[in-house]
Amino acid sequence: MKSKIRLICLCLGFLMSTQLLWAQSPTALFNEGNYSVGPKDFELNFSITPAVIRGSGGNAEIFGMRLGGNYFVTNILAPGLELSMDSGSGFTSFRFLPNLKIFLPLEDTRVLPYAQVGFGYAREVGNNFASFSIGPGVNYLLSQNVAIGAQLRYDLGAGSETLHKVALPIQFAIYFTL
Repeated sequence: MKSKIRLICLCLGFLMSTQLLWAQSPTALFNEGNYSVGPKDFELNFSITPAVIRGSGGNAEIFGMRLGGNYFVTNILAPGLELSMDSGSGFTSFRFLPNLKIFLPLEDTRVLPYAQVGFGYAREVGNNFASFSIGPGVNYLLSQNVAIGAQLRYDLGAGSETLHKVALPIQFAIYFTL
């Protein structure tokens, strides 16, 4: 089990490093005090996720990691994908989740609030689920293209059992133009 987690961490680190090499130029997120995220910008994020799962299959407190990316189609809409792996006491889950982030522009601030909704596949407690996710979040820009953030997230897993997951992902995000 530990070797699987190490392999996943190694793969996530490799993916993040190759994404950074592919970035041709950093995105100018500040324009005279305003951030500006626009079409063709890309957000790559890595999250550490403490969570609580409740459901018909049992209850668990878990810890996980998530790697995701969103591509800005407009200044506000950013569809994307995320992969996540969670584990707890005798519990392992995997999720593949296409999502949509909707950013709310604020004037003269480094704060990037957003709402996220997603629908995809999850494998938890040895069962397959349709996974639905929703939650508000906020990123704080440390520099022109690096941010940290947090999200309050609710996931519903529907299948042979029903699972409810409440998580508070803490994330690190990099913004760049492809």
